[in-house]
Amino acid sequence: MKNLYEELGKMSKLGSVGAALGKFVESLTEGEFKLASREWVYRPRNFITFRVQWKRRKSEKIVLSLWGGRALHSVESSHLKLWHGRFGTYRQCEITSPRQLAAAALYTEKAFELYRDSRNWPRGGS
Repeated sequence: MKNLYEELGKMSKLGSVGAALGKFVESLTEGEFKLASREWVYRPRNFITFRVQWKRRKSEKIVLSLWGGRALHSVESSHLKLWHGRFGTYRQCEITSPRQLAAAALYTEKAFELYRDSRNWPRGGS
């Protein structure tokens, strides 16, 4: 795959959801999605990764890995459950329905804020 959006385009029901979420990530801070193994990591800020699973159409999904650990649970939605990810610093969720877009966007924004605040960025900066 050349880029995240090309891979998302192979999905029948979640491609536009993933694309919207990717564009939202890009609106938060400068960077780009880079393929690392099977995950698209947003670089240079590593606060979110996308793992796109589309080869089995009946079970297509987007797995997000989000920086922020337990603090993300403060915004957890009943529509999109979080579970432990890597090193205790990340949480993961699995998008299987377009209805989960709002919750995924909320998690993404919170993950970015937690990442930014942990690095003491100026409030006005990206």
